Amino acid sequence: MACLTSVQAQQGTAEEPPRRAGLVLGDTSYRVLFLGDSMSFGGFGDRLDELLRSDPGVSHLHTYMACGVSPLSWTKIPPYANIKTSCGYTSIEPGDDPLKPKRFMDVYGRPAGHVPSSHRVPKIETLLDSAKPDVLVFQCGNNFFSLFKDRRTIQEEYHRKYIRSLTIPFLKHLITTPGNLRRIYWITPPQAGSVTEEIQEFVFREIQHCAGDIATIIDSRTITKYPYKVMDRDKEHFWGDDAIAWADKVYSSVISDLLKNPAEGMPLLADVCRDNPPRILKESEAAKDNRPVVKVSAKLVACTEIPDPSAFPYGEYLVGYRYQILRNRSGGYEGKEILVMHPSYVKKVVRDLSAFKIGGTYNLEVVEIDEKSLWAAVNRKDDVGDIEMIPYIQVADEKLHPEYAK
Repeated sequence: MACLTSVQAQQGTAEEPPRRAGLVLGDTSYRVLFLGDSMSFGGFGDRLDELLRSDPGVSHLHTYMACGVSPLSWTKIPPYANIKTSCGYTSIEPGDDPLKPKRFMDVYGRPAGHVPSSHRVPKIETLLDSAKPDVLVFQCGNNFFSLFKDRRTIQEEYHRKYIRSLTIPFLKHLITTPGNLRRIYWITPPQAGSVTEEIQEFVFREIQHCAGDIATIIDSRTITKYPYKVMDRDKEHFWGDDAIAWADKVYSSVISDLLKNPAEGMPLLADVCRDNPPRILKESEAAKDNRPVVKVSAKLVACTEIPDPSAFPYGEYLVGYRYQILRNRSGGYEGKEILVMHPSYVKKVVRDLSAFKIGGTYNLEVVEIDEKSLWAAVNRKDDVGDIEMIPYIQVADEKLHPEYAK
């Protein structure tokens, strides 16, 4: 028996945004926590916060938005305990005056030309204790798209493992950490032009597999329509009227569900899932940190050009280099070639990779970039690796991540 029944949000259409009138909780007193990634920056997050905060049934609302995060970024699970976002952060917390919450915003271009500094991502363990939410509204999933190298090809085993390894430990934390949580709403990615519809469906179904027994899934593809009137060149982020309409429909979905199935009358989610364990407590997708060190002598045959810093907003960035293996010194790698990702930017400072020259031979000690690596969630560019090649990183380069020492 599942903890909760997962549903897809079907309320409203792109042409007929839901009306606010009548869609309020009324005489209840919910404490709500809203977490979002960079998709929330374009007006969606502010609008959803506004609607929830003005609802008479929401007594307390804490909102946090952080760019470039995965689900694990919100936890204290190593190596994410001290992870920071350097491409944008916003918090909206209750103030002394209910009508005037405390706001903090540090994002690109506000004011014009502004570049955000680094901010530690809030931790769910702390928030469950301090904010004491009954309801969690969680917008997340777009950053999974970066796992698909050519934005078209799905490597089912590899991509499934990766997404589940970043999602299941987060969900396990939610249902085993003491708190008041009774209901979770997971807002999945809206329609996008950056990846194929098949990839969008794959990501949605993986989130549904992981969270469907625990959370109510709001499928944003059913309440958004690409292309958007005002959007970024990445064909994912958008703002303006389309972002407002998306927030209105999500609000309508959440409130409609709470009116039909009041969370205030439900037992604690931790208690429900203890008595009726969900699927994720019975599965073991999270890989152990037992990555073997691969030692090879290899010739560099192709490298990805380091992009201009204006092309991305992140502090760290990886580029792919392809090597032909001349001698396998550890016996732990069977391929004839290997793809190694080199950090090209660390703390927004470009690294000198001129020592690596096409045709040069190098002794490499590398490990796979899996979900336990701090570099797993870092954006990357690879113009040289075949689609089936698993990315590796030099053991020494792992230590270059700003959070490694912590």
